[in-house]
Amino acid sequence: MQNENRREVEDEWMGDKFLCHFFDYQSGEKGFIIWAFTAAILIRVATIVYQRPPAFLERRPTLWNGIPDKDLAKL
Repeated sequence: MQNENRREVEDEWMGDKFLCHFFDYQSGEKGFIIWAFTAAILIRVATIVYQRPPAFLERRPTLWNGIPDKDLAKL
């Protein structure tokens, strides 16, 4: 995943701001957009494989880290 093929959109859910990442991927004549949770998985895998953080801000939703007990009642 190349940074020049990446864009991000800031979003908010239940008062929690996060970045949704989009990667444009070209395979032959076909183009694909890898986004949201799939993009987050690839970012995490690249971080582990290359043993360094991404060159951009990741800012995942706290929901992906588990829902705190105090917020379960809101759902």
